[in-house]
Amino acid sequence: MPKADRLQKLVGAFLELRTSDECGKFLADLLTRQELKNAANRFAMASELFAGATQREVSGKFGVSPTTVSRVNAALVAGAGGYETVLRKLRRE
Repeated sequence: MPKADRLQKLVGAFLELRTSDECGKFLADLLTRQELKNAANRFAMASELFAGATQREVSGKFGVSPTTVSRVNAALVAGAGGYETVLRKLRRE
């Protein structure tokens, strides 16, 4: 199966989930603890940057290198738009 098809199947699987509990369980099965921790940290960093924190502030708050924060910021600013879409939706709640 081509990579694009595998990605579409994964996206489709997420779209089938109806509750945060279902999603959490799926993520726990799909990712290792470290991968889940890293993803959660990246999302939290993106959230801080989206709210106006500087890269230096985020680096200090999360205890990560400026390079790590720069990568998250690059995805937030010039990525596919996923972070921004989710963060804007969460802001409305």
